Amino acid sequence: MLPLITIGMTCFNAEDTIGAAIESALSQDYANKEIIIVDDGSSDGSRALLEKFATENEIINYIPHEQNTGFAGALNTIIKNAKGGFIAIFDDDDISQPQRLTAQYERITAYEQETGTTDVLCHVARIQTFENGLQRYEQTVGTNAGIAPHGIDMVRRVLYGYLGNHGTNIVGSCANCARMGRTKVFRDLNGFDEDMRRGEDTDFSIRFALNGGHFVGIEEPLVHQAMTTGAEKTLDKEYGVEKFFTEKHKDFLEKEGWYKFALEWLDVRYANLHNQKLKFLFLLSMMFLKHPIKTIKKLCWSVPAKDTRSSFKKWHLGELNG
Repeated sequence: MLPLITIGMTCFNAEDTIGAAIESALSQDYANKEIIIVDDGSSDGSRALLEKFATENEIINYIPHEQNTGFAGALNTIIKNAKGGFIAIFDDDDISQPQRLTAQYERITAYEQETGTTDVLCHVARIQTFENGLQRYEQTVGTNAGIAPHGIDMVRRVLYGYLGNHGTNIVGSCANCARMGRTKVFRDLNGFDEDMRRGEDTDFSIRFALNGGHFVGIEEPLVHQAMTTGAEKTLDKEYGVEKFFTEKHKDFLEKEGWYKFALEWLDVRYANLHNQKLKFLFLLSMMFLKHPIKTIKKLCWSVPAKDTRSSFKKWHLGELNG
């Protein structure tokens, strides 16, 4: 018999989208599953809707939070209560294709048999739909055959853009909404950092990679992600998250010789994202003067992900909004 898989879904004021997200979880063709839904202190009609779904579907375990703990806190409640040997994370406004669980389970277990490790996370590619109707394909890492990106190379990729010998196989996102792994993987790292209101998925990926973890992927876009805007999704907040990562892993970056560069590059990156062209050109020229070799490497490493960065910039500038 196939092992139980826990589908974990958090909800916060998502009454307009949570129903379709739950239906996509119920429609998974993997039979042996449970669904844990944590409502993180919603003030709209989400709770009544979730109670109805839980009453009508015995595989749903509905857990309400009286106070909002943030995405990380709600995810940790899922990890604590999961009965399955695997956890797959679903967002409250995304749609997962029916074969998602099966595909990720088969990808993980095949890789485990091939390599002998169980320290594996699997992500799927996504179709991102913006408010103006534009859709784009967002790739994930580790879709090629053979040994997947893992360990220190993944830490380097996340913190300063390193490509190494992995080529495009190390390029792509590792979003929570497309993530699945053994429950033990999540528990061994004590879940997600509840002090973080943004970027908890990247923080988890860094800690997992520092622990030697492997990142396998599926190139088929099995998640359709709604790219919504909100007060918590501003460039200033994104800048703060990336600076937090840089400072949190200062010792690692200093050992690698990239700390000062990584810190200064944030200002270059966000001048570009804010479309501050003169400031961007000035800061970039200063980087060439102070760190010529590292700057050339960074620019070369950035090429494979240029489409993702371009879409990210347009989204934050409001060019893709309805």
